[in-house]
Amino acid sequence: MKRIAILTLVCLLLVLAGCESRPTGGGNASSLPGESPANPPQSASPPPAEVPSAGQPTESTAAGPARDAITDPGLVILARNTVAELLERAALADLIYRAQLAYDSSMSPMVWDDHRYQPVTDERFYTLEDIREFLDSTFIRGGEATRRFDELQNSDAVYMPFNGELYVNIEPRMTPLTLGGWDIDTLELLLMEDREIEVMMQTTMLGKPEGPKILRIIRDGDNWLLGDSFFLD
Repeated sequence: MKRIAILTLVCLLLVLAGCESRPTGGGNASSLPGESPANPPQSASPPPAEVPSAGQPTESTAAGPARDAITDPGLVILARNTVAELLERAALADLIYRAQLAYDSSMSPMVWDDHRYQPVTDERFYTLEDIREFLDSTFIRGGEATRRFDELQNSDAVYMPFNGELYVNIEPRMTPLTLGGWDIDTLELLLMEDREIEVMMQTTMLGKPEGPKILRIIRDGDNWLLGDSFFLD
């Protein structure tokens, strides 16, 4: 009986030892409802931020916040006078473009290639080179004004040198240098630097309001020149 009791105790001890060595939960064990999984899956990484394509607008390409106008009276007067002078020169450039310079109508016109020409009497322009120098001292060189005048001169020969004088084609020409206009009475100064001025003014297109636009003026040597922003069309 004593041997049987000992064997029974040994078996019980072996059973208890086997229960302690068994894992309480495996890595692949299923969790019961309401229980947290033994090894919860890691959360997925957030998707990368979308990179806009080349043609897609971004915040950096949008118009920036409106700049405050410069209100210093001295700077505003200086900018206004500079702009006013350039706009007056642009008005004369428009007359040149439309062949509206004063000419001598007392003599019979010169006829060339079925066009009638009269000698220019405006003392500011004796040669075609005088006209080009005037344009280059009003607008940036090689810009839109130069392109438009060269295109006109090459197609219609509006101005012709003859016997040392400058002649103009006197046939009516209604197309202006530009279809847009600037209202200097609404000028606001935005930028005033040694070589650049930016102003904002109300504009028109074919006489109809077009809203405020920015006009840029560039300094070249001693001259302030209208940039291509002058041409609203």
